[in-house]
Amino acid sequence: MAWEDNFNSLFTKTLPIEGGKKEWRLTLEEHKTKGTMNMNIRIFQTEGSYTGPTKNGFIIQANSLEEVEELEKAFLDYFEKVKEILS
Repeated sequence: MAWEDNFNSLFTKTLPIEGGKKEWRLTLEEHKTKGTMNMNIRIFQTEGSYTGPTKNGFIIQANSLEEVEELEKAFLDYFEKVKEILS
């Protein structure tokens, strides 16, 4: 059974990496029967003998606006710390 059999993509944002051979796909998906929403953030192989999702990434259920805002703040704090270390 394919992923698309269970989920509808509501929108997708892509970010090419590794010279376009791979890309981040940030997708908001709705489960077709449960009605739940997932934030599916994964790296996809876009060139070569295999094209499709890699093991790199994560899927998080989007239960409420508050949970998404807390996650957003945690990511922003995390990225600020990474930028601080890299500079």
